Amino acid sequence: WNVYRRYSQFFQMHQNLRKKDPIVNSFEFPPKKSMGNKNERFVEDRRKALQAYLRSIVNYLVTTNVSLSCSPDKETLLNLLPFFGDSAAAGAEQQPSLSIFSRRRRSDNLPVSHLVL
Repeated sequence: WNVYRRYSQFFQMHQNLRKKDPIVNSFEFPPKKSMGNKNERFVEDRRKALQAYLRSIVNYLVTTNVSLSCSPDKETLLNLLPFFGDSAAAGAEQQPSLSIFSRRRRSDNLPVSHLVL
């Protein structure tokens, strides 16, 4: 499915996830271009890097979360990370659950990025 968000929303999600689990620091989050135009090539390269980052997050969740590993579907992922839901629901920047990154196994004016998960 497609996820449409601004870079700042992805960055905020990244910051929140880093607070929950330091392993998120090892996932490469693409940089923001500090000055100049947002040319098409830069935006497309960053979109691809964000897509790779999000896949790393989802793969990590699948390997560390029993509910997601038992039922690796969109609905289960949305219960864990509402950020991936419809943009209207995620616009309020819902906070991810404190327990989604538990190591225990348990039952702006930037262009909008378009990612395919």
